[in-house]
Parts: sequence; structure tokens; C-alpha cells
Amino acid sequence: MNTIKSFLANAFDRLIPIYNSPSEVKAIAQALLMDKLAMSQTDLLLTDKDTPLSEDKWASLCAAIYRLEQNEPLQYILGYAYFLDFKLKVSPSVLIPRPETEELVHLLTQTVKQEYPSTLHTPLRILDIGTGSACIPIALARLLRKDAVEAIHAIDVSSEALQTAQKNINTIEHNIPIKIQEANLFTLPVIEREEGYDIIVSNPPYIHPKEADEMSKQVLDWEPTTALFAPSERPTIFYDEIARLKHKGYLKNKAHIFLEINPLYAQETLNNMRSIIGENNIHIADILNDMYGKERFIHIQIQE
Repeated sequence: MNTIKSFLANAFDRLIPIYNSPSEVKAIAQALLMDKLAMSQTDLLLTDKDTPLSEDKWASLCAAIYRLEQNEPLQYILGYAYFLDFKLKVSPSVLIPRPETEELVHLLTQTVKQEYPSTLHTPLRILDIGTGSACIPIALARLLRKDAVEAIHAIDVSSEALQTAQKNINTIEHNIPIKIQEANLFTLPVIEREEGYDIIVSNPPYIHPKEADEMSKQVLDWEPTTALFAPSERPTIFYDEIARLKHKGYLKNKAHIFLEINPLYAQETLNNMRSIIGENNIHIADILNDMYGKERFIHIQIQE
């Protein structure tokens, strides 16, 4: 008879050669059980592990284990991932959101709440570049005051990613309207300054191809490479182009830029951006560390 206990044992035997971490394998197996049996973590912990599983449930769970054996990420198998306090739809067309991007959101929201504490300021316009699953704009639309933000715009070059983003926008509760658009950072037109933004945020492709040898098969074989890797000959190309938006009208006076970056070339990234924007146009230009002490974020504020 197939039971919860026998599934856990089967999952451990088949997955430990792949993950090499008993605690990670246990967490993955429990996540599959909670999803397939529609249980909370507490329910699963309290359930008798000798509880039998139907043939359909067993087959579904074993199919998920097989997919994990092919190095498919758990989040793609489940169809969702957690970001901050909400659940996002994810697919191989979008990156699985990371904790560092949650930190980026917190840095941005803290700055907004400190710099714009009241309703006396003009409502903000925010642009997210390379939105993917729309995790960043949705998080901002949940965390910021409705009266503090006029609009959140999000762009991505991938139509498939934008389909996932739109599903998330349609289904996850948030307070501020989000508009998404298919657009290429490198071909954005010049706009009038009045149409510009108070905040630009982005987590662009920043992994150098030489880092691929250190990455897991779950990432390399399944997540979209165009959202992961920067060109080896110009690894800061996306940041350089974001800096050029200052001269295309996209950054208002006193506007902020918040970016997730690669620690391997953090200083080079910032130096290039300072040069392109122009020192006389910059009020703040900082590199900030993530929770692991790595140089992971850039914050730039444009001069008044």
C-alpha cells in the first residue's frame, strides 16, 4: 500500500543523489505533498504518515519526482513560487524570484517611505525594466500607499514572460494599477521630461558566462538564459543603457534608480553609470550590500 511515509522514503532515495542535502530533499517532498494533497504544513505534520495515498495521488507525486530527476526546478513543477508574502505564477519563461530581489524591493520602499512620508508630494511614477513575472511591480503595488504612486509601468522584451506577468497582475491583490508593455530597453524612444519617472528599478541579466560552471543544472537547464546572462564582452551593457535613459527623458529631477547587480563587477558597473549619466547630474551613487555581505545593489539619485 502506498502511503505518505512510503512516498517520503521513495522521494529521499531518488532525490538525495541530485540535491545532496537531506533537509532540502525533505522540504521538497513535503512541498509536493502539501500541493498535491491540498494541505497546509501544519496539517501535514499532524497527519498520520501511514495514511494511504490514492493511485492518482501516488502517480501524480511520482511524476513530479521524475521531473525533479530531470533537474526541473520545484517551482516550475508546482507552477508557483513565493515572493515576500504572496504566491506568484512562474513558468520557464520567467526567472524564479530570489531573496536578493526581495531585498531590492525593501530598499526601494524604505527610501520612498523616508523621502515621501506624506501626501504632500506629487504622486510618483515608477518603471520596472525586465519585469519577468512582475514580482517587483506587484510587491511595490502592495507595499506602497495608493495615494503615493500615480502609476507603475513594467516592460519586458519577452512576450511569453509578459503573459505570465499579466496573469499575476490579474490574480494577486494589489492597491496600485500596473501597466505592462512589450518593449526593448535598447530601443526605448526619447520622451518628454514630464512623462519621465521618479523611480526606475531593474534586475537585468547580469551573470557572466564564465560563472556558468558554478551554477546548478536546475538553473542552467530550465531558467531563461536571456534573463540570466549578460554578454561576456560587455557584462554591464544593460546598466549602461539604463544610465542612458537619463538623456532620453526617463529620469525626472531627484529621480532614483535601484538596481540588482553582479558583485563581481559592482564598481565597474557603478563607474560606467556615473560616467554616462554625468557627475554633475548625480546626487547619490552608492553600492549596497545584500544579506550575505555581497555588493548586490546600486542606488543612484539624480541631482535636483
